[in-house]
Amino acid sequence: MSQHLILALALTLPLSVAAFEPEDLEKAKGGRCPGCDLWGINLEGAELPNANLSGANLKDSDLRNATLTDADLVGANLSDSDLRGAVFLNADLSNANLSGAHIHGTEFQGAILCNTVMPEGQVEFSGCAVERIEAALKKLEELLKAK
Repeated sequence: MSQHLILALALTLPLSVAAFEPEDLEKAKGGRCPGCDLWGINLEGAELPNANLSGANLKDSDLRNATLTDADLVGANLSDSDLRGAVFLNADLSNANLSGAHIHGTEFQGAILCNTVMPEGQVEFSGCAVERIEAALKKLEELLKAK
């Protein structure tokens, strides 16, 4: 039985360490990786002004002290990520998921947090254009009707 456990660990550990493609890592470090699966990536201290990470999966990632000024993170999944000290100055985090993220010392000045799920689960609507608020409310109504 212990041999089976060791074999199972040997097969799964490499997969959990490299959860993203190497070319996606290079794209992410270059700030251009929309829709990429970057689960668990370490971008600590990265300088990514004007980055396009819209729709990217950054769950469980390390973005401590990263600078994402004017970044496009629309629809990005940042849940359970470490964002302490990160700078999202004027970034667009509309429809992003920050549930469970660590945000102590994170700067969101000028950021668009429209329909953004915050770390404690509440939904933020700051910086929303009227059209985005209407679209979010319509989607919420549809979800409530479906229940």
